[in-house]
Amino acid sequence: MSIVARCYPDDKNRSKAMGIAMSGAACGVLRAVMLTTMSMAVLEPTVPLWVMSTMDIHGWELGLVFLPDSVGYLVGTHFFGPPARNMGRSMRMLV
Repeated sequence: MSIVARCYPDDKNRSKAMGIAMSGAACGVLRAVMLTTMSMAVLEPTVPLWVMSTMDIHGWELGLVFLPDSVGYLVGTHFFGPPARNMGRSMRMLV
């Protein structure tokens, strides 16, 4: 943004150029997020099928595979959220 600001000293042209630059950055962040999310979305439904065919387990045992992730999500969202909110922005940034 500093390069754009230096190249366009006029406010009207600078705001237009910065808008275009930010749009390009947003599209790049969107392409990267979609790529990583898409790969996980493809793998996640196939894991139970692979586990059942490879390890010959029952349905309830398959549920145990996802238990640690669920417990971690529960602890992270319910127990660390309120203290982080009360801590303040500057302390959260440092921690």
